Amino acid sequence: MENYQQHRDKMAAASRRRSLSGRDIYPLPPIADISRRLRCRDSLLSFCQEYFAKKFNKEFGKNHLLLIARLENLLKHGGKQAVAMPRGTGKTTIVIAASIWALANGWRKYLVILAANTKESRKILTSIRWAFQNNPILRQDYPEICWPMYKLEGSALLARGQRYLGRPTDITLSADQIKLPNIVGGKASGSMIAAFGIKAAIRGQSTDGVDGSTIRPDFVILDDVQTNDLAKNPDRLQDMEDAINATIEGLAGNGCELSMIMCCTVIEDNDLADRYLDHSRYPQWQGIRGAALDALPTRMDLWREYRSLRFGDPAAANAFYDKNYHDMQQGALVTWPASYPPRKCRDALQYAMNKWCDYERGFWAEMQNQPMRSPEAAILVPAKVIMKRINGLDHGVTPKEAVRITAFVDVHDDLLYYAVSAWTIDFTGYVIDYGTFPEQNRKYFGKSDGGLETMRSVFRQSPEGSLRSGLEFLLRDLSGMEFTVENTEKTKSIDRILVDVAYKPEIVEQTLRLVGNPNILPAHGFYIGAKNKPMAEYKRKPGMLLGHHWLEEPIEKRIFRTIRVDTNYWKSRIHEMLSLMPGEKCSLSFWGHDPGRHRMIADHCVAESVHLVSSGRNEVHEWKEKPNRPDNHLFDCLVGTAVGAAMFNLDIRETVKR
Repeated sequence: MENYQQHRDKMAAASRRRSLSGRDIYPLPPIADISRRLRCRDSLLSFCQEYFAKKFNKEFGKNHLLLIARLENLLKHGGKQAVAMPRGTGKTTIVIAASIWALANGWRKYLVILAANTKESRKILTSIRWAFQNNPILRQDYPEICWPMYKLEGSALLARGQRYLGRPTDITLSADQIKLPNIVGGKASGSMIAAFGIKAAIRGQSTDGVDGSTIRPDFVILDDVQTNDLAKNPDRLQDMEDAINATIEGLAGNGCELSMIMCCTVIEDNDLADRYLDHSRYPQWQGIRGAALDALPTRMDLWREYRSLRFGDPAAANAFYDKNYHDMQQGALVTWPASYPPRKCRDALQYAMNKWCDYERGFWAEMQNQPMRSPEAAILVPAKVIMKRINGLDHGVTPKEAVRITAFVDVHDDLLYYAVSAWTIDFTGYVIDYGTFPEQNRKYFGKSDGGLETMRSVFRQSPEGSLRSGLEFLLRDLSGMEFTVENTEKTKSIDRILVDVAYKPEIVEQTLRLVGNPNILPAHGFYIGAKNKPMAEYKRKPGMLLGHHWLEEPIEKRIFRTIRVDTNYWKSRIHEMLSLMPGEKCSLSFWGHDPGRHRMIADHCVAESVHLVSSGRNEVHEWKEKPNRPDNHLFDCLVGTAVGAAMFNLDIRETVKR
């Protein structure tokens, strides 16, 4: 007869066996439709249509189909995709469905979701979790994933004890993480999904695979990480761009081709979304800039009349649309014809144009992803446009029509920036060379970047000695340069070199005297705002030579006569020239065929803010450095080359409004 302790042990063991049996979910239900699952395994479009028919209950538009095709390729093979589509058109829903498809079919193993804050990233995580737990069609065809999660009934506590064939399924369910069940033979076994705010510390993310290996993120979703405040703050934009390019792209392990999807909305010109949608700026990223209308109606006069009616009497506006339907449709190209509320609108065009009527600025930003630029900054040409102002000439080749070549040197302790431009008689400019001394071994860099070659590292002298030696070397080099004339064997040299004398004027003048080239002159930028007297109204002093928004005069205690430059005018003039197509009269363009080659100088040209300021009769575009003081040195160099050309009495048209 067994004693009491033995009886207790036996009963406890039986209880444990019953408990384990109750927590073991074996057997799994069979796959309901194997052919459907196999058909959708390789087709994201079919997967969306079969498993998420209730969410995608309208016929896809052309931008949806393009996005789905791009995501399918990206999730199978890796890559980077930025997508901006009108709000409410389902881009995030498509990305969520694509995430489920990639994880369920084993295309990706570790998804990291990043949003503007943790709350927003958790929304996407919750949507993925809900689909795995509650989507009935998904549960029928993917029982190895969905059945274990369904049996938990949303309880993270039950997940700790769940088993399959006696082994723990190792499911994790929390507010910030999901680990999919470990089921023998399942392609998604042990896959991880994690959600963070964009500012979270996410370096070193990893999890253990079912075979004991270490799995690092191979799939990242960036969902509307840009807020309105961020879009307007250059400092924070640059920090975010650096984080995406370094920290986030560094999440993947060595040898892993990361898949990155950025869902975004263009809020401001040259904001984060605008940059990553620009393939010329980020060639490793594919961009889809979807719009509600690929083309606006040609009869905008009728739509303006419709708008005036809509504000007072919406019913009268609807009647006006019905009466003029065919004329108001003319020329319009709608990208998603199925997207409109039937009870309120006749069609998708009316729905989109109602947004235009209600708030035009919001229409261009939210519906078209082409935000309107503020009137005061209309003169500022975006960097992405400046990069494309290329003329096809080879580097260092001047056009046959050029009559002058000018250069400018911007002076700093560590680097000297320079630019060289060729000019025709009608003041059409061709930038034929620019760079720094010492030359750097990279195409894009900031003056404050580490690891740059500096004049002190080259000459091994004091700061003043290194500056003097570097400036002498560069000026002698520029003086001796010969530039080939297009389609000839002839060459031309630089006619005039201006040197910034605002910084370390004594060293600059001593170096100019040492070089001894009469075509090299010191120059100094001079701020003339709306409240200041325009240069044209200056009283001429003895020895002063007054030109087109520049003057040359002797300055007390200076060795050389100095060129004073109206910087506000000439910075506006450079942007006006860059707004024209290469080769147009008074345009300014860069050599070559590759826009990406000129990204750095383009960024320098937009490193300052501009505001139209009026005072009395004066109206001036005033330029100011941005708070974070990005590099603008090559912009200054372009200004200097233009002023140097203006000193030769070329045909300068007065086209910048003063």
